[in-house]
Amino acid sequence: MSTTCLGGPNRKGLTGNIVTTHSNILVGALSGHPKAIIVCEREQGGTCLKRLDPEEMKAWLDMYRLGELWLRGDIGGTRR
Repeated sequence: MSTTCLGGPNRKGLTGNIVTTHSNILVGALSGHPKAIIVCEREQGGTCLKRLDPEEMKAWLDMYRLGELWLRGDIGGTRR
């Protein structure tokens, strides 16, 4: 499924998919592609979007899958 989401190129050689999920399984399936994840957070009456940085995630991903980190609240996107 994750390879389908990351999919083939369009006519400009780029792929654009937006998927919103509450599934730790889907988020975990993208563990090899942290840059593909954009975490949404509510802040001061608005929405903040943050793309995961693969370099910042490297040490975490040696121990956990992205879905686990999301469930723990370590990458954001969870209710507080």
